[in-house]
Amino acid sequence: MPIRRRTGLVDWIAPHQIIEPDIVAFAANRADFNGALAQMMIGLLQTTTPIDDEGDWEDWLETPPTAEVLQKWFAPTAEAFVLNGDGARFMQDFSLTTAEGAESTIDALLIDAAGGSAIDKNTDHFVKRDTIKAMCPHCTATALFTLQTNAPAGGAGHRTSLRGGGPLTTLMVATPSRSLWHDLWLNVQPQRTFLQRGGDTLKTAKHFTFPWLAEIIQIQPVGGETQPLQVHPHHVFWAMPRRIRLDFSDVRTGLCDVCKRDSIQLLHRYVTKPQGLNYKGVWRHPFSPYYETKEGWLPVHPQPGGFSYKKLVGMGIGD
Repeated sequence: MPIRRRTGLVDWIAPHQIIEPDIVAFAANRADFNGALAQMMIGLLQTTTPIDDEGDWEDWLETPPTAEVLQKWFAPTAEAFVLNGDGARFMQDFSLTTAEGAESTIDALLIDAAGGSAIDKNTDHFVKRDTIKAMCPHCTATALFTLQTNAPAGGAGHRTSLRGGGPLTTLMVATPSRSLWHDLWLNVQPQRTFLQRGGDTLKTAKHFTFPWLAEIIQIQPVGGETQPLQVHPHHVFWAMPRRIRLDFSDVRTGLCDVCKRDSIQLLHRYVTKPQGLNYKGVWRHPFSPYYETKEGWLPVHPQPGGFSYKKLVGMGIGD
């Protein structure tokens, strides 16, 4: 993961190094990647932390755990973060093959990529086509997580995210600024508290948290929906509405168009198919403020005209 140190140096680290005190922020070349990396790390910490007691939580805030402790927390989830291989792959459909999916260029993973209609009509004035032709595995994984977490409407059967298309995300940060660890840990709850938010804590099989570890039908019937009680509470951090499979059969060597680093595995395309996980029901995502409607509670989404003052408190702490 790309991070910035207190000196201004941009560096790359493994997740268990996030506790280093001179790390102050993520430092990807895209703002949406930085937001997604923060959400991913908070989700990983919440999914793996054994901390149940508020006193212990406060101790970790004041004195972060060691890298060895985090490695121990993260180790049981390692199989869920494999990007390439014949079996389960991070944030990718378990059984989708290149033969049955529709091919897309790799830039279509990006939230702001010009859609097919914009390209056909030559209306992609502000977002230029063909600026991103190849991405390294690191940036591809981040783009994939960003898309699955924020997925906008993508046409018939191409699902929006668990919180709808382009949800507003609100995270707490330490004031005064301390380190990235403090900003992340402020958004992690004692495990006992978090597990009361919803979902089925008895669904302990790993695919109920990381849905790409099994075929979709293990969670959702064909043509059906995915409700909170069909999965584990931690699933909210790892929702997978889009069916995608990266194509590693034709990787090349060169510079990544996003991070500008050399790579021997530049990806150019992926395949996709409609009818991914169809999230319905009363989901309460910890990163979203919610507002009440006649139909129930809904997550707040940014609006073209901005927000009125009455939404201000709700954006921060919920209605």
